[in-house]
Amino acid sequence: MGSSFFNFMSRKFTISQFRKLNNDFLDVESPNKLAEILGIKTSVLIKNIKYQRYTSFTSIHKGKKRIVAEPNFELKQIQRRLNNYLQAIYYFNKHENVHGFVKCVTNEKIRYSILSNALPHVGKSYVINADIFRFFPSITGKMVKDVFLGEPFFFEDNLASALALLCIQKNWLPTGAPTSPVISNLVCMELDEELNVLANKNNYSYTRYADDMTFSGENKPDEKFKDELTSILESFGFKLHKKKYRVLTKHTRQTVTGIVVNEKLNVKREYKRNLRALHHDIKVNGIENALLKNRSVQILTIQGIESFKNSTLSKSLFVDKVAEYSKAISNAGNIDGEVEYLLFADLELDGFIIDVFDNHKQAVKKMHELWHFIASLWTLSHNDIVGKISAISQKRYRLTEETRYETIGLEGCSNGFYTVGVVKLNNKFTQEEYEKKRGRIR
Repeated sequence: MGSSFFNFMSRKFTISQFRKLNNDFLDVESPNKLAEILGIKTSVLIKNIKYQRYTSFTSIHKGKKRIVAEPNFELKQIQRRLNNYLQAIYYFNKHENVHGFVKCVTNEKIRYSILSNALPHVGKSYVINADIFRFFPSITGKMVKDVFLGEPFFFEDNLASALALLCIQKNWLPTGAPTSPVISNLVCMELDEELNVLANKNNYSYTRYADDMTFSGENKPDEKFKDELTSILESFGFKLHKKKYRVLTKHTRQTVTGIVVNEKLNVKREYKRNLRALHHDIKVNGIENALLKNRSVQILTIQGIESFKNSTLSKSLFVDKVAEYSKAISNAGNIDGEVEYLLFADLELDGFIIDVFDNHKQAVKKMHELWHFIASLWTLSHNDIVGKISAISQKRYRLTEETRYETIGLEGCSNGFYTVGVVKLNNKFTQEEYEKKRGRIR
């Protein structure tokens, strides 16, 4: 494995590069071809499939112990490169409500995080937090193999087996492998569809971040909802973590993936209070004394001091990021009377102006309705889908290759081929200017 192999692994990708990774991987027809695109000899691939070497150790996260199985150096490098291909494939097939373990491209405005995961649940009367019990260990070798046998891969049995064996340890998904996060998302693609159907049936918003599932809405969930959720999870080989199932009302503090969502995206009060106290302690008593007090260490080391500094800085940056993100969202929603919001749809090279609204929330609601409508048409041909959208649009334009993947909306939904989004219009950026920027009006 040469230097170009390692440079490839560390790169950030554009959407065109992601598309090439997607196409190249789906063209693989045998373990020999798999080894070729991974930049290794077939003998090396077979060796790493037959003689997997993992080191297990205990990690403590938020006071809880978990066993991490980390692959040896060579296997880890192979998995890292495989991860790039799998991330590209998941990018073009992902469910719009998944926000965890999603790799974004460099020229895309949308970024998936715990903040984007929490946003759909802001200001709801009820927030339902649910957790998948022992998420990674529940994903078996058969489940992984079935991913590669099914859509969009449709690989032959021996190739699907080789890929599954490359990604699992013994018979489950290892927590320390670079491929495990994206594999978990690929395994859960049909599950996410079913959970979204459950959410829509109850007029809830739904998001998933790794093993954390969240539903929210104005209706109080009953036991039937919990039973249906449990049943859906079990039908896909998972179990509901009953101790972590919580229903939070608007009269209590509602949190989603650690973010407070009662009225806006925010950080817990005690988190900010403790951080302020820590900064004060450092300012008054110095970094060394603050470290001795806050981490209960006996011996000061340079490494320990640097780690403490970085941890404190990361916490401060996190609080600032949440505040900035929340402010940006608030600003976008508080100027409805001063601007208009254009809803558009780009279907490969065919673009459409669907409608223009004077209310931001209404535009976003219609955007999601449009995306669900397009999703319901997947079985039709591209031309038929274009015809359906053309019938409900105000104007149609032809995109160029330069503007095809350009993201200019406030927010949007995309699978890499089709995109719907909302664009803010004002005196500085009118609908006429939008039309000139996007393509030739028909």
